[in-house]
Amino acid sequence: MSIIFFSTIFAEEFIVENAKSKIVLLYRDTELKKELVSQLVKELNQMQISVQTDSLDKGTNYPVEKYDSVIILSNIEKFNPDAAASAYIKKNGYSKKIIYVATYIKFNNPYGPMGLSLDKSKIDVITTASPDEGKTFDSTAVEKVRREIIAKVKNNLSL
Repeated sequence: MSIIFFSTIFAEEFIVENAKSKIVLLYRDTELKKELVSQLVKELNQMQISVQTDSLDKGTNYPVEKYDSVIILSNIEKFNPDAAASAYIKKNGYSKKIIYVATYIKFNNPYGPMGLSLDKSKIDVITTASPDEGKTFDSTAVEKVRREIIAKVKNNLSL
């Protein structure tokens, strides 16, 4: 297996020769999410899946119909889902291809009670606690979330 690596300031492509599938991974730049991205890219490439990564803010550049699956690693902000995550999910009609992951520091409310709310009957979410700034994250939590994401990818791709 050969992996071709392309990179810009934030966007990266991890292309596997003769890939079975292509996934985009949109995320917020936190230590926990960077660790998850690193582990996910490695495992997905081993599964013969090419991965494109970029900032969640650039989600409009990655329409869901161009990918076999879309992984969103976002935050919960002021009792609401991340605005970019919510907008992407809604714009793409709550596509079953979207795997939504939300991390929180104090309030686990990934669907939100306010204007950015997501319809929880239309999209499932994986949540995990994120450490306060300057503190290290729990590697067992990262492992649990990684396993859940990989299981959803396998389900989406019928692997």
